[in-house]
Amino acid sequence: PILHGLAFLGIAARCVLKTYGGNDADAFKAMNVRFSKPVIPGQTLETEMWLQPGINFSRVIFQTRCKETGQLCITNAFMEIHKDKLTMPSKF
Repeated sequence: PILHGLAFLGIAARCVLKTYGGNDADAFKAMNVRFSKPVIPGQTLETEMWLQPGINFSRVIFQTRCKETGQLCITNAFMEIHKDKLTMPSKF
């Protein structure tokens, strides 16, 4: 069996929103992703993020990797966060 794409999208989106949106759903503006590889239930996911500041919103570029295989399962992804809700992570 494989893990449904929306399930691991939710895991990655929550990670980005927790890191840069203060875990506040109101901070979310938009998101775009590409599912590139399947994930099997029980595998560990790591999400890497980069902040790209904008004028009215900030865009967080991210990708998610399966730790066991090393393959990217989400690529070409971004989440837009409302500028007034943007929080900077205290540590990485």
